[in-house]
Amino acid sequence: MTLQLANDSVSVELATDLLLEYSQRFPGTLRYYDYAGQWPNRPAPDNAFSLADVGRLVVINGRPSSADVVALLKPVDPQLWADVPVEADFRTLPEDPTGDPVYQAVNRLYGALRARKGLGSTKVTKALHVKRPHLVPIVDSVVLQHYAESAKQLAWDSGGRAPQYWRAVWADARANAGSLEDVRGDLRREQETGVLVADLPLLRLHDILVWMHFHGTNA
Repeated sequence: MTLQLANDSVSVELATDLLLEYSQRFPGTLRYYDYAGQWPNRPAPDNAFSLADVGRLVVINGRPSSADVVALLKPVDPQLWADVPVEADFRTLPEDPTGDPVYQAVNRLYGALRARKGLGSTKVTKALHVKRPHLVPIVDSVVLQHYAESAKQLAWDSGGRAPQYWRAVWADARANAGSLEDVRGDLRREQETGVLVADLPLLRLHDILVWMHFHGTNA
């Protein structure tokens, strides 16, 4: 059984090893980005960014500048948040979600943040992921590099121009969901470091796997 990661694949055994290695090397990122210092619980997603969220961005190497902090903390139109339910899950979206109201709503929310000077795709998706953890994938330099081909193809197929990285990541995460449940079971049998990563949302597990497979083992 294998998991698809962009144009590559890994076995369930390797995926388990990569996630366990991440939890052993970066427990601080898990504790303070994913769990916001509240391990073993994760704070419930809400509809605003706070200084605590800036701290979470720092520990996952979001590298916010002072200007970025001001831009992120500027209030967002409450309706933009309200239109994207906190429980929204990419797995409930159609294969081509371009006409789906939740997909359109999260794109409006994302676009409002991206329009602010200094807030690029990596900062915005790392910040939004903890607010909508089952919907917003992290799009960092590793994803931009390795999912470029499939993201461009999805754009071409749907008649769009901008590469559709979210959809490309969603496709792999959806295909890997069953295998990742097996991985979760293996991780839960490990010590606390394995448990730290085992209960993360599907998109975050997939994000860690992509990062570790293509970059993290050399970081």
